[in-house]
Amino acid sequence: MVLCTHRHALQGLKQLLPDELEVRQEYRLNLKEPNFLPKDLAKRAPKLLGETALGLCDIAVIEHRVGSTIRTTSFKPENKVKR
Repeated sequence: MVLCTHRHALQGLKQLLPDELEVRQEYRLNLKEPNFLPKDLAKRAPKLLGETALGLCDIAVIEHRVGSTIRTTSFKPENKVKR
């Protein structure tokens, strides 16, 4: 699960995911029009308030694609130079 805090972050994430991973589900956290304001102001309110709540824009569930293999790499620490 990935929490995106910028309104275009999910689009970028989708473009950068390796082939063996996919966004299985996504949820947009838009503010709703408040019902206590006059209609014309209520329509503009979400945009004026930043469009999303609490700095979160999207939630994405990322899963391994069925049938693909996971690429692995080996990590070798660098030799430290003694002084």
